[in-house]
Amino acid sequence: MVRTPGHILLSLLVSAALISADAQAEEKGTLTFTVENDVVSGQDRHYTNGLRLAYVTAPVEPNAFERLFTGEDTVVRRSFAGSQQIFTGEDITIANPSDDDHPYAGYLFGEYALLTEDDGKWQLFTLEAGVVGPSALGEDTQNWFHRSLNFYEAQGWDRQLEDEFALNIAYDWKGRSIANGKLGGLDMELTPVAGASFGNVAVNARGGAMWRMGPNLKPNFGPARIRPSLTGSGHFAREDSWFLFAGIEGRVVAHDLFIDGSLFQDGPSADKKAFVADAQAGVVFDFGGAQLSWTMVARSKRYEVQERGDVFGALSISVKM
Repeated sequence: MVRTPGHILLSLLVSAALISADAQAEEKGTLTFTVENDVVSGQDRHYTNGLRLAYVTAPVEPNAFERLFTGEDTVVRRSFAGSQQIFTGEDITIANPSDDDHPYAGYLFGEYALLTEDDGKWQLFTLEAGVVGPSALGEDTQNWFHRSLNFYEAQGWDRQLEDEFALNIAYDWKGRSIANGKLGGLDMELTPVAGASFGNVAVNARGGAMWRMGPNLKPNFGPARIRPSLTGSGHFAREDSWFLFAGIEGRVVAHDLFIDGSLFQDGPSADKKAFVADAQAGVVFDFGGAQLSWTMVARSKRYEVQERGDVFGALSISVKM
């Protein structure tokens, strides 16, 4: 039997129930499922699919280690997640891609993160660990899904990265709004974002800005996404509301495992671009104890012989529990 991401991530639902017992009773935690895929743009290449199941607790009392990252008035939440990402070459119908094409890869990983909120500023400290390579089940997942829909199978998986343990740390920051305005009865704000990642998966530094518009805007880290991205947390204020958003982020890239290949073993690789930019826009709807978000993302070229940038969509569904 092929183990799909559904089988793998289902166990996190049980973990989420146990984690919620640690949260304070006055506010519920948030369970979020996120899927990212490029089918909405009519393409099937490069970063082609991502799945993520995450649970963010209600505010908790930080332990001794977590206090190193918090202040006296900081609101602290913990996040636990499991994700899978799939990367392919330019043309998945070709069995023998060129040596300078994007490597094929699957990435299966778990995350522990600390989400802090203090006077309108947000921080996210993340530790992720997992496996890149055949054990991440990228080939199984993609071809199982394609067979289910009577699509052709990807032919280039013989050129995938070999099994390798993956470990990365990341820091994301969102500041207070630097510009505010009104349009009729709608609030508008512009907030700066920044971050960095370090490990054998990704080494980069990033910065950008996020614009939001909606009625009675509440502080928010943004809709849930899967890195690399304008990161969201999954947490949201419980109310009936909505907002539109748009943002841009630039990344200076020192290492990208899915382009450069492994730091420790020989294998497929391509010549990466040292600077990558994302532009995104979308809408978020809050329904009391649930949230639905839709994001369209345009990403610039990530490697030298890439003919054009990529476009993909991200859908997140969150519920309080």
